[in-house]
Amino acid sequence: MAVINKGFYESILFQREQKQNRFFALYFLAAVIIYGTYSGQRNLSRQGRCMGNRKDSMERTMRKPGKISFIMISFVHETLYGLLRNPHKILRSAGLLPGQRVLEVGCGPGFFTVPAAEVVGPGGNILAFDVNPFAVEHVQNKIDGSGVKNAKVIIADATGTNLPDHSFDLAFVFGLAYPLGKMDKIWRELNRVIKPGGTLSVEGGLRPPKEWFGFEESNGRISRYISRNRDV
Repeated sequence: MAVINKGFYESILFQREQKQNRFFALYFLAAVIIYGTYSGQRNLSRQGRCMGNRKDSMERTMRKPGKISFIMISFVHETLYGLLRNPHKILRSAGLLPGQRVLEVGCGPGFFTVPAAEVVGPGGNILAFDVNPFAVEHVQNKIDGSGVKNAKVIIADATGTNLPDHSFDLAFVFGLAYPLGKMDKIWRELNRVIKPGGTLSVEGGLRPPKEWFGFEESNGRISRYISRNRDV
C-alpha cells in the first residue's frame, strides 16, 4: 500500500508540474507577442518620423501599444493566471492583513485588486494604480461590479506617484516587467510612500536595494521586505 501511495503522490506532483510548465510557456508566449507588438509599433513610429509624419506616428504609438498590450496581458491574467494561482492565498503570503492600507503597484487587469480589498476587509483599503489608462478603466469596472467599497484605482507612474509620504502599511509588486533604467526610481518612490517599518512584497526575481529594504522572509515566489525608511 505504501508503494501505491507513493506512486500516486508522485503522479500528482508530475501532473501539477506539467500544468505549471504549460502555464509559464503560455505566459512567456504572450509576453513575446506583447513585446513584438510594441516593437512593431515603435518601428512604425520611427518610419513615420523619417517620412515627416512625426505627430501622426506618435499618436498611433500612444494609442495602439497601450491597448494591444493590455488586451494580451488581460487575456493571460484572466484565463491562464487563475488556473494555478489563488490570489487570496498569495496576498496573505505577501503579508496583507485586515485593517491595512495597501498600495498595489502596476495593477494591470486587476487580478489581485478586488481580492486584496477582501483580505484587508472594511477596516482597510486598497489603492491600485497603473500607467495604462485601459487597465485603470478595466479595473474600475471590476471594482464597481464586485461591490467592494474599500478599493480605488488611479492612473500613475510608479517612478513618481505624487502620493503622500509614509502613507501605506504595505505595497506589493506582482508581475511588473523590468522597465529598463527605471527600477531604481521605482524602489526610491516605494521607499518614500511606505510607512517606517512597513512591508514591501515582491514576486519572482525582483530585489529591492538593501539600503532601503531589509529582507524579512520568502514564501514560494513571494518575498517580503521591511522598509528602512532612509532618506532618498
